[in-house]
Amino acid sequence: MAIEAPWRAIADTRMHLILIFSILLRVAGVFYSIVLWRRLRDWRIGTLTAILVLLSGRQIFTFRNEITHPHESIWGHGTEIPALFISFLTLLALFLFGRMLTEKQRAVDALKISEHKFSKAFRYTPDSITIFRLDDGTVIDVNEGFERITGYSREEAIGRSTADLGIWSNRQDRRRFMDMIQRDGRVRDFESTMRTRSGKLIAFQASSESFNLNGRAHVVSVARDISHSRQRQRELIEAIEGEQRRIGHDLHDSLAQDLVSIALQMQLVVNSTRQQKPAQSSPLERINDSLKQVIENTRRMAQGLSPVDLEQGGLPTALRRLADNISSMHQLECHFSCDREFPVLPSAAALLLYRIIQEAVNNAIRHSRCSRISIKLRSGTKSLVLTVDDDGVGMNDQGETAGMGLSIMDYRARALGGSIAHESRPTGGTRIRCVFPAAQAAMTEWGPDTDEQARSA
Repeated sequence: MAIEAPWRAIADTRMHLILIFSILLRVAGVFYSIVLWRRLRDWRIGTLTAILVLLSGRQIFTFRNEITHPHESIWGHGTEIPALFISFLTLLALFLFGRMLTEKQRAVDALKISEHKFSKAFRYTPDSITIFRLDDGTVIDVNEGFERITGYSREEAIGRSTADLGIWSNRQDRRRFMDMIQRDGRVRDFESTMRTRSGKLIAFQASSESFNLNGRAHVVSVARDISHSRQRQRELIEAIEGEQRRIGHDLHDSLAQDLVSIALQMQLVVNSTRQQKPAQSSPLERINDSLKQVIENTRRMAQGLSPVDLEQGGLPTALRRLADNISSMHQLECHFSCDREFPVLPSAAALLLYRIIQEAVNNAIRHSRCSRISIKLRSGTKSLVLTVDDDGVGMNDQGETAGMGLSIMDYRARALGGSIAHESRPTGGTRIRCVFPAAQAAMTEWGPDTDEQARSA
């Protein structure tokens, strides 16, 4: 029997050991031969040996199969097997320890499988995934989606911040994004534009979550390229606006003119009747007055569908005209107010805001049974805010009838990079509030390369 250092002193007691039988025990993936002996005084040696094994984690003895025993055929001649000399008193402890290590090994294996699955999902998800430190923005890791969307390789990105890479085309959006992460610990559906390695600007939507890694705050951010979605939104809105302009022109140039012609003929009939049969002229005059009112309403509808005031006087002028028309057509109070410093917006952005307010006002008239509507435009250093208040029944009592109108407003607000909120006011009625970045509104112009306007941000 060959004995290996440094446990020769213990092994020297082998003259007192009587081999009873041996079995195999698998501990943490290693097979041990457990050799039991009979003499009671030997339990101290076995216990000490077991403790030394547990503390050292090393192989203590190596049996060369030179001892004849009933299980010789199991190992075969010349096979080396690590052996632990233990007593009966420590056998149960070793078995329990082996079971514990086996369960631990299973947990480790399960963890490795889970990590492998996560690694696969992280690497091959088509969206861009970035992990970066919250305090300085240094990128820790990126996936293949990041490389494909941004054009930067993993090696180029790791160790640098997104600001260093110049990915954020709008610095204000980046500050707003980081403020939200630091304040709330998460961001959902944040939309902005990014600049790729080639200089191309693309629209993206990001959701992010902060977490602790080794005692330091990190952020995992998932971003999706929504350029195609934005393009489809623009095309849809342009198609809607084109159809509204066409209907507006038809109302103004065709229907309104036909009504004017009928009104002129009606006026001749009224004049003739007034001279020949004065008693019968009053009903005809009332009909003629109603016809004139229809003509005026038709012109106002045409103007609402194609507001020329947007080009001539800008958004405030068009909204002031809208409020006046609403007051006269629906016998209710409609007031408009605007900050003096409210900026002059491009026609596309002004038209989107006009449609949002127009839809909010129409919803109030149709569903809230209100008697008063207030339209306000307010400007801040970083954002523009519009509100439409009414004194009607409130959102909870309108049911779902206003749902389509709210969806259309939200659709247009997102085209401006903004958001829509609606709520019932404590004093009664409903408030529609739209907030959008001033810089984004100032850049919004229709065209095939709308997002390219973000370069100036």
